[in-house]
Amino acid sequence: AASGRAGGGDSAYVESSRAVQDAVGRIRGLIADIQKETSKLGTAQLLSGCRSRVYDKFRAASAEVKSAKEHLQGIYSGSLGSESSGEKNMRKLTQEKLFDALLKASQDLEVAHAAFDEAAQAREEQLAAKASEDHSSSISTSASETSQQIQLQEASEVERAEVQFHSDMVEEYAQDVSHLHREIQGLQRAMVDLAEHAASQGETLDCIVETTSRASSTTDQAREQLVQANEGHARGSKLLYCLMFLAACLAAAVVIVAVKKSQEE
Repeated sequence: AASGRAGGGDSAYVESSRAVQDAVGRIRGLIADIQKETSKLGTAQLLSGCRSRVYDKFRAASAEVKSAKEHLQGIYSGSLGSESSGEKNMRKLTQEKLFDALLKASQDLEVAHAAFDEAAQAREEQLAAKASEDHSSSISTSASETSQQIQLQEASEVERAEVQFHSDMVEEYAQDVSHLHREIQGLQRAMVDLAEHAASQGETLDCIVETTSRASSTTDQAREQLVQANEGHARGSKLLYCLMFLAACLAAAVVIVAVKKSQEE
């Protein structure tokens, strides 16, 4: 059962890691598309189409950032209790690389979008200047271009507000990812402290076992010495009894000889 749970954790970890990597790749592709649209602004006469395409790509990239963030949170919340220290270090490095890649992609997306907005603004000013020049040559043409300029400015203000909104979203995602990373680092430090505490407890237990073993060995030696002392005492008692018996025999013999001499006299 434990191996089944571990296998499921590894599968979810691999899937989440691939999902984050794929999301970063798609974000990079959308950034490249935005940069292409930026390079086309120099010759564009109407910016509404460019802005619409860039807005769609930016919205898609923002959705990819959000999805990658959710997968990254899934990676961080995975259990690492049954893994070796080498596997934990490998996962930690992978998580940090994925975090850095996602954060860099989010920042590059914001930079690319801001660059497009700046280039679009510059192109609008160029078109407005051109419209102003044409106004001096033709009143009717000038009125049409002025109306177009006003419409472009109004559209630019609306789109600029949308750009600012999505830029704020990207910045918020980046801050959330950074906060999550700091929390994971704190959890990792706590796990290291717990491992060190467990190791110190293990050393204390080894010392107790060693002391117990030495006490057991000393007890065995003392018991052996007691047995030897008991055996020596038993042999000494037997010798004493023999000596007392011989003394009694000698005393009896002396008494008998004395009695016989007294009778002969």
